[in-house]
Amino acid sequence: MTQCADDILVRNVPPHSLEAEQAIVGAVLARADLLDDLRDTISAEDFYSPAHSKIFLAICELADASQPVDMLTVGDKLSAQDCLDEVGGPVYLADLADTIASPSAVGAYAHTVRDRAARRAMAQSAAEILQDSYSLATPTDEIAAKAAKIAEDGVTGAVGEGSSTVSMGDALTDFVQWCEHSRAAKDDVMVPTPWQALNRLMGGFHPGEVTVLAGRPSNGKTAAALNVALYAARRDCPTAVISLEMSRRMLLARMCAGEAEIDGRRFRTGQIDDADMSRVYGWCDQNAGLPLNIFDGTDLKPSNLRALTKRWVKRFGVRLIVIDYLQLIKPQTPSASREVQVAEISRAVKEIAINHDVHVLLLAQMNREVEKRTKKEPQLSDLRESGAIEQDADNVLFINPWDPDTQINTIPVKLKLAKARNDCTGVAELVYVRPRLRFADQTYGGHDA
Repeated sequence: MTQCADDILVRNVPPHSLEAEQAIVGAVLARADLLDDLRDTISAEDFYSPAHSKIFLAICELADASQPVDMLTVGDKLSAQDCLDEVGGPVYLADLADTIASPSAVGAYAHTVRDRAARRAMAQSAAEILQDSYSLATPTDEIAAKAAKIAEDGVTGAVGEGSSTVSMGDALTDFVQWCEHSRAAKDDVMVPTPWQALNRLMGGFHPGEVTVLAGRPSNGKTAAALNVALYAARRDCPTAVISLEMSRRMLLARMCAGEAEIDGRRFRTGQIDDADMSRVYGWCDQNAGLPLNIFDGTDLKPSNLRALTKRWVKRFGVRLIVIDYLQLIKPQTPSASREVQVAEISRAVKEIAINHDVHVLLLAQMNREVEKRTKKEPQLSDLRESGAIEQDADNVLFINPWDPDTQINTIPVKLKLAKARNDCTGVAELVYVRPRLRFADQTYGGHDA
């Protein structure tokens, strides 16, 4: 069957665009300032021509070393690497330098090169999948996951992204710079929570990490997450909220209830009086400029989440992403078992946090096992549908179950830090002010959520 796959790949070679590659390299040789924007879209591995790939890589290496980039320096760099003749010599570099595209067109050329690279990679992977499909030795789930990865890479442009491998020297230099930055701008690194009891336990939310907030239905997961999002945005931390369960209007109603001292039930029943509306107007005016973005929808896959995050980080500088909730994210591989699907989603969220240096607060459902125990103390095994959630999370927070039918308005709640990759576990004692949809430290009123 290998011959069949190879025949298909040979007969249907994906297109390339050498003209676009030439225009890109020529433009950068003439204007090195275009390189930064181009590197957000393409890398040297995306070029079809090995010569263009080597030239672009040499340009990137010069720029990374803060060296000037022009036809002479690039020629010297390639000569030092003994590959100047391989790429066509000084004559071809001169020809490229004469192939100058307008700056506005270079971006379009870059997308063309990326698209062709993605197509070639997908064709190669598809040929491999065809071969695996005829081989009973390869599990069906594995083939399906590989197929989903092809589609995902084609959508998000994952082809050709740079390697994360660095030397010890480079890693240590980056580490020292990170320490210096953390020391000089502590508030820009750590995102505090609204609750001092929890901050003492885990030191707030840190970039590159995932915190899972789990609880039973109607126990306040969404309310707690919105408390966190508003608190962070108020402290100039650009934040994004992804709601897969309710509309943005209901999210805003919950936020407003918690801060404008309006009984949240009135929004649902339409019993908002003039005094309430006055508070609504005031709350809206106060918060219109917050660095908070809201996404509401029902069709979100890991590939979409990657694309959204990349756009948010680049456009708004987002540092905290709240997702409500994990089990409602659609799988990239619908045919896989539910456990495999959830594991795939969980891993994708972790990769997003690391790759974009953001903190992700990921809400999740707990299973019913906790309700069957005499002592309703949540355990990591209570995370619903997959052990991968526990494995991928840096921190796991549980809202201890409480009776949603209770008539009490101010409910003592334990927020249990069951897993902390870099801190100690423990319990934060909070209260849930139910009509206001607001969590607070037990010294109620001391900290705005």
